[in-house]
Amino acid sequence: MSKPVTIDIEGVQKIYTSGREAVIALENIDLQIDPGEFLAVVGPSGCGKSTLLLLIAGLLEPTAGALTIDGSVVKGPFTKAGIVFQRDVLLEWRTVRKNVLLPAQIKDLNRKQQEERAEALLSQVGLDGFEDRYPHELSGGMRQRVSLVRALVQDPPLLLLDEPFGALDALTRDQMCIDLSRLVERGTQTTLFITHSIDEAVFLADRIAVFSPRPGRILELIDVELPRPRKLSIQTQPVFQEYVQRIRAIFAEQGILQED
Repeated sequence: MSKPVTIDIEGVQKIYTSGREAVIALENIDLQIDPGEFLAVVGPSGCGKSTLLLLIAGLLEPTAGALTIDGSVVKGPFTKAGIVFQRDVLLEWRTVRKNVLLPAQIKDLNRKQQEERAEALLSQVGLDGFEDRYPHELSGGMRQRVSLVRALVQDPPLLLLDEPFGALDALTRDQMCIDLSRLVERGTQTTLFITHSIDEAVFLADRIAVFSPRPGRILELIDVELPRPRKLSIQTQPVFQEYVQRIRAIFAEQGILQED
């Protein structure tokens, strides 16, 4: 079983340059993500949410500031992370089972252990019996569940999720939230979840970072003190709606939400 990581971000800035024009994506980000924590980042389009994820993954370098994982400066791709993007990026010529086992195959991990874990995870997300199907035989939601299982099959200490449900219909998104909540509530991963959905953030997270419009800054960090395991019915309860309205009020103050 993996040991979840600690992420420390101090004064991080990210500037994209194209020709003579410079775009500040992130500015003065100070944040610590604790071991086993599920942190959601919510904010408007273009505020640098995905940039933050790519910096933590080591796929981008910060322009300024320091970013460490378990005390080590991130200087390149963090190979122990499981990553799920908005698109499933499955290999069409590989079956569900072989797609899930691809990272284990690349890293030459114990085949029997990985196969057993893959079978268990696929069953947990309702895909038992689909192990030998190909991606074109699956719905969008099923494909994204395969992506999630692929990210988790190695029991990574860090799980990075970049709007993984953004392209799904409302009912499928609800089911994916339930599936993800079940899979990560053991706390063996430190999880960063990027989303536009306030409801998703409140339902899934231990803590929410609310981002400003570009350049992205953390406007507020909100602890979500809702009991686990969580069921969708909690979304109708006043305590859940209080969190939702609190975040909406922050966005209204920033002029992101305008009703008049």
